[in-house]
Amino acid sequence: MLILFLVQLACASDITLEITEFFPDPKGKDNTDINDMEFIEIYNYGNKEISLSEFKIKNLKNYTINLKDFHEFIKPGQHLAFYPGKELSLKNTGKEELSLIYKNQVIDKASYSYSKESLSWSKVNSLCILKEITPGKENYL
Repeated sequence: MLILFLVQLACASDITLEITEFFPDPKGKDNTDINDMEFIEIYNYGNKEISLSEFKIKNLKNYTINLKDFHEFIKPGQHLAFYPGKELSLKNTGKEELSLIYKNQVIDKASYSYSKESLSWSKVNSLCILKEITPGKENYL
């Protein structure tokens, strides 16, 4: 049993994915138009393509999306935006936390306690800041 656990940890440590942007408060009514929909973006900072078949994102209320339902793979250096719709709605106010999970192990987390309409939380140089949205693209200051 211990050996299996160590092997699973070693595999999880090879995961090169992180949450890099999330957009909880589009202008107007959320989730009505693809250009104004909530999204969560992940980035593959490694040098290998990763299958998303066993990855999911969940929030504090334990609402979950399986990433394979949106994309099959993520290439090295690729930013992928996921538009979960009503399956995993992001809070506009109050504490919210997103967890990127691989085989029931948390790989990355992102949290916030407020949002500002039309701005996303974006990871830039290891800091999360509110800025204009850039789904599927690298975040800049």
